[in-house]
Amino acid sequence: MQGTSHDLHSIFSMRAEGEIHPLTLPEQIAEAVFRAIIEGEYELGERIREEELSRRFQVSRGPVREALRILEKDSVVVILPHRGAHVTELSAKEVQ
Repeated sequence: MQGTSHDLHSIFSMRAEGEIHPLTLPEQIAEAVFRAIIEGEYELGERIREEELSRRFQVSRGPVREALRILEKDSVVVILPHRGAHVTELSAKEVQ
């Protein structure tokens, strides 16, 4: 289903099952940010800045915003109006 953003669970499930699915740019960014959160690069409640991610991944802010919306859909981040995206607390079940 190319061109449609999936949630992180479906992305990881497809990969675990060996299903070949080319990830969109926002999905790739969402996956990388999720891994950075899991590895402790970002702390709970910490703001994730679009500008920083744009520089890090050498992309415009559009794909970064889409990636953050993917993460928000999975409750990994919360996006607050005029305050940006912040890391939410993940339960052990959500991490798996």
